[in-house]
Amino acid sequence: MDNENRNALASLILPAPLIRLDHAYYLGLMQRVLALAKRPWFEAEDEWAKLGAELDDGPWYTLYSRTVLVAFPKFAEQAETHRAELDLAWLATTIERIKRESGEFPLDLSALAAPSERGIIDPFTGEPYHYERTAEGYLLSSAKSEHLETDEAAVLQIGRDS
Repeated sequence: MDNENRNALASLILPAPLIRLDHAYYLGLMQRVLALAKRPWFEAEDEWAKLGAELDDGPWYTLYSRTVLVAFPKFAEQAETHRAELDLAWLATTIERIKRESGEFPLDLSALAAPSERGIIDPFTGEPYHYERTAEGYLLSSAKSEHLETDEAAVLQIGRDS
């Protein structure tokens, strides 16, 4: 039985007081979701995991809440992954511009203006993105580069001189 049919069946079977309990459970969890969404991933990652585990083990009458809220921890991580992809693309573009203007890659990321109000901070660690000059160019990555959908060579070997 798929979720839609299970929810329709639940609404026929569950009496109104249980549905109200589910709504109260949902509202309580949504308050936590909203508070977590305002915090950087590296600070809230454990709490997102805890929230996901609570949803798996939620009360039996919380069919609606668990169906809706189970996706939020995944969405939060995906949002941070996309933010890291955008930051890395901006950093790579800026590094390439500096190379074109000065003839050299910057020694470190402190020479760059921040791409956003967060600065040049990896959302998964709270520390600057990894940047390292190499003989061929530079390496630039996020702590979770293996999760980024960007081409691995583009993330890890950006700026290779030919």
